[in-house]
Amino acid sequence: MPRYWFRLDDVAPLATHAIGCELHTTRAGADNGPALVFSSDRDGARLRSNGNPARYDNTGREHTAEATAWRHAPTGRTSHVHLSDYVHAFLSLTGPVMHLITTARTTGDSWIGIHLDARDQHLISPYAIRTASGLADIVPATCRWRPAVVTCAETGSVDYPAQVPDSYTTTAGHALPCFDRPTIARIAADLDQLHAIDAMPGVYPILRLRGNDLIVLQEVTSDGNWIWQQVDRPRPAPGGYYALGAYRWAWETVSQPVPLLATVRHMQAVARRRLSKQVRNRPGRS
Repeated sequence: MPRYWFRLDDVAPLATHAIGCELHTTRAGADNGPALVFSSDRDGARLRSNGNPARYDNTGREHTAEATAWRHAPTGRTSHVHLSDYVHAFLSLTGPVMHLITTARTTGDSWIGIHLDARDQHLISPYAIRTASGLADIVPATCRWRPAVVTCAETGSVDYPAQVPDSYTTTAGHALPCFDRPTIARIAADLDQLHAIDAMPGVYPILRLRGNDLIVLQEVTSDGNWIWQQVDRPRPAPGGYYALGAYRWAWETVSQPVPLLATVRHMQAVARRRLSKQVRNRPGRS
């Protein structure tokens, strides 16, 4: 039976919602308390809260955590395993499960995996849950890699050289690049520079290399304050390459690279326009 991996950032809010609700949707034979509901179809696997009322986003869609999966573009084959006789399952948010979710951050884990077992009667055991700091394999080990130039919003749309798996993307069509250590150091320095120029809270992450570990920090709100929180810790694959932002950031391959200088100049122009507008709107000015 397969193991499905989810981002802890997506799962933790669902668990908090379920715990905070007085009413919960249930199924026969399941605990009537808070739970996460696993569901699977041919398009993918996901988790949702069983809290009632449900949790929706601004578009009216119910909040869910989507399992990671790659797609092989030429064949349409994906890593998602859909079991036709195992469409739904309940994970009761018991003490051990909530302890695992709430303490994962302190242990440096950013991913949560759920292993399904046909013998569990669609009731997922706490022993089927594990957390991890990063994903071990983002694509099949037999795939070929090729050089490419990639970019994403989290890097300020600056372009970087990378190795990408030939013909493999996420199911959403995003690239899955890996970077050597010098490029990771360059991205980290560029992000520090972007923060120094004009960084709204939560816009850009920060990268820190500690030995062979790559620490990815992101600003998040906690009790009304902005704090830095570790969101990923990819370790180097054989050859020393890091899968930065894999299944997290919307990486794209590009044909015309944009250097950091162009991004910096654009940000400076935006900052000047913002400052000019603030001055014009200052009380006492006509």
